Amino acid sequence: MAINYLMEECSRNLATSTRKGLIPRVYRKMNITIGKLVSRLAGGSHIRKTELKLAIELVREQIILELLDGNSVTLDEFGTFSVSAATDKTVTNPDEIRSASIYVKNVNFIPSPRLMKRMETARFERKTK
Repeated sequence: MAINYLMEECSRNLATSTRKGLIPRVYRKMNITIGKLVSRLAGGSHIRKTELKLAIELVREQIILELLDGNSVTLDEFGTFSVSAATDKTVTNPDEIRSASIYVKNVNFIPSPRLMKRMETARFERKTK
């Protein structure tokens, strides 16, 4: 098991040097959907695919509901989901902004230390074009 990468040119917009370098870019083999994940999980398990899929969908929906309620969600030993907010205009007085003009900027994910420690064992292989 290895993560494939390609080397691509990087233009450093903030650098004073005009010299360009190369950086690694992860080459994704495929996107694993819930269906594919369920098939892989059920392969060596006595749990049925429909039960696994339902469990994953229930967790996903509950995470969404918790985020919509202003909570962050930590899946132990996996990571934390949270929401960040933004507005289109900069204000100096909080009374100048209405809640209707605030929107979800991003759903953030911060991996747990255990997940990051596990990812440190990743092996990389250069993908040939």
